[in-house]
Amino acid sequence: MDFVVLVKYVADVERIPEDAWDTERGLLRRSRLRMVANPLDDRALRLALEIRDSAAAAESMTDGREKGAGRPGVGRGKVVVLSMGPPQAEEICRRALAHGADHAVLLSDRAFAGADTIATARTIAAALRHLVADRVVHRPLVIAGMQSPDGDTAQVPIQVAALMRYPVIPYVTAWSAAPVSSGTGPISFETLQPVGRGRLTLRRTPALSTVTSFLPELPRYVSLERMSRASAADVPVWGREDLGIAESQAGLAGSRTRVVEIFSPPKAGRRGYRVEFGGERNPLEELPVVLEQLEQYLRTGGAPGDSGEAAPGTDTPASRPDTRELGDSPGASGPGNAAREAEAREGSYYRGECVVLCERDAGTGEVNRCSLELLGVVAGLADKLSTRTTALMPGGIRPDERELLAHSGADTILSVGTEFSRTFVPEEHARAAAYALRRIRSQMVLVPATLTGRVVAPLLAAYLGAGLTADCTGLKIADYRGRAGGRDSSYRKVLFQTRPALGGNVMATIVSLRGRENGAPQMVSARPGVFAPIAREGASAVLREFTPTGDELDSEGSVELAADFGEGGGKVEPDRGHDEAPAEAAQPDVTAGETGATSDTEIPLEECDVIVSVGLGIGGKENVDRLARPLVRALKRAWGVAVGLGCSRAAMEAGYLPHSVQVGQTGKTVRPRLYIALGISGAVQHRVGMENAGRILSINSDDEAPLLSSSDYVIRARCEEAVPLLLQLLQDGR
Repeated sequence: MDFVVLVKYVADVERIPEDAWDTERGLLRRSRLRMVANPLDDRALRLALEIRDSAAAAESMTDGREKGAGRPGVGRGKVVVLSMGPPQAEEICRRALAHGADHAVLLSDRAFAGADTIATARTIAAALRHLVADRVVHRPLVIAGMQSPDGDTAQVPIQVAALMRYPVIPYVTAWSAAPVSSGTGPISFETLQPVGRGRLTLRRTPALSTVTSFLPELPRYVSLERMSRASAADVPVWGREDLGIAESQAGLAGSRTRVVEIFSPPKAGRRGYRVEFGGERNPLEELPVVLEQLEQYLRTGGAPGDSGEAAPGTDTPASRPDTRELGDSPGASGPGNAAREAEAREGSYYRGECVVLCERDAGTGEVNRCSLELLGVVAGLADKLSTRTTALMPGGIRPDERELLAHSGADTILSVGTEFSRTFVPEEHARAAAYALRRIRSQMVLVPATLTGRVVAPLLAAYLGAGLTADCTGLKIADYRGRAGGRDSSYRKVLFQTRPALGGNVMATIVSLRGRENGAPQMVSARPGVFAPIAREGASAVLREFTPTGDELDSEGSVELAADFGEGGGKVEPDRGHDEAPAEAAQPDVTAGETGATSDTEIPLEECDVIVSVGLGIGGKENVDRLARPLVRALKRAWGVAVGLGCSRAAMEAGYLPHSVQVGQTGKTVRPRLYIALGISGAVQHRVGMENAGRILSINSDDEAPLLSSSDYVIRARCEEAVPLLLQLLQDGR
């Protein structure tokens, strides 16, 4: 088995200098940025090297026994690194060679500039096709980091898989290979699941996997001899003509989305009441004051913006997306008067329904809150466009769900009756959604940016030929005027999509202008907690049900260019056991295994009045049980409010708590009345997920932690010092 590792040359988002911004034009001066290899791609490279070397070692122990043709792991495969970027990206290609990669190829051409995710994926897929056609690799396992810190969309690798018709193994956290007589057998990947972990078994390649930071890092240093060999190695550079890509399919010309504005996010200030352990004042005298003020704030109904003066740094109508600004009456979406309907139909660039791809919570089986939040915002958008709000529910629908969706904004419900594997298999969900969407006319599709949605959405966009904007925090209908297709153009009533970029350091507003060419909708994902749900009393929804056959669902995976890419045709199906051969020996095979673990919070974080969130500074996983969980219980008893337990991305990656309770740009967006951060540094990626809390209390011994400047209350101490005192005060009633 051969390997292709996708390595991206990215900006170091933790070190963006102030002079990187052109404030007059709202542009980023990329030449001022420090560029590095995507850290998650480094882990992908290490995984490829480990599997390759493990397979070679296993083969050397077979004592000349017959090799198993086509079986993963048999024979020493090649590791080929593929990077797309400017000429300077050659340095990360050579770095990969120094670490043990066999070959490296750089995709670099001015024609690739300005590419969005689907145009980038199209270029990388063409390069993969080139590598296969030239027999550089055979039936490869493609491995990439699940996302990059500059864009954080998590779209490109998934869309490469869609274009190549490769099965996807997302969110890999560990791997193992079953020994067989001829070397190494099927490769088993442990993966993140909506609840806990799951296992996917790769029996045949080609396939594509994305990796998480749970995998080990690439070694920091290599020998001088390896560095010298890498420096002298040939790194071919392929351009558009080498790959046979038409000008209209590359770079900005081939993009489905267009950035229309870049601006800095508003900076919120906080009061910053400080309690210093080891300072002149006695913390035992001051901590009761902090608890008393916070309890009083909660008991008087404190919430962002509703307690007299707005809490520092909280939402205001000008800064928070509000469905009322997007339509005249979000609670009454659907056709208005005949004149307004006719004007909307004639004037809009896109036509059709406004759709939300709804999800069920993996733990409870109920429609998740993010789906209801998106129905609320779409109700306002649809009302302004004089069209319907449609809830798309793959997996059938129950009578109580029909009522809930109608009350939450749905005028129509599309139910796709199909069963899914117990372990999350993204193609199953994407194909079910594509089946329904190809049978209606939709002008926009919104998808929850959950663990599952961040894989399903890019697959679905590739199937439909649509542009996709990830993790949106603001949506509005407006006219677009500007350059498009080489001329000044005007597009009426398109969806303006605003999202954080470059690790949350900037905000970008994006539009999709090319979808109407092939009937594709404007596609958007949004994180949980960004928008507010609505309630339409007495509302009802029309139900349309589809029951596709297995063959019909399989056919929904066809995408542009896929028919030209030869090696595809993979599938995902329930586990059949390690020793049973695939039903179709010529096809790639990924099988699903068991799902484990359960959620760490009784109610969704988005519904909690208070959130206690832990970071690496809590001092270890054992302190989550010794400090954080007792604090959650004590606050519930003392204050009588709903209290949830969350974590930062670093704490999630360290295994403290599951992804389902991660707060931040790649987790949940929350707006509790009180957010208590235990040992959280507060990188910008975390702050964008909780900065609109009513009050923020930080406990941290690091005076340089960024979150301290955004907190209303700061307890400067180690968590092991401060939390036991808080527990005692709460127990004693201060």
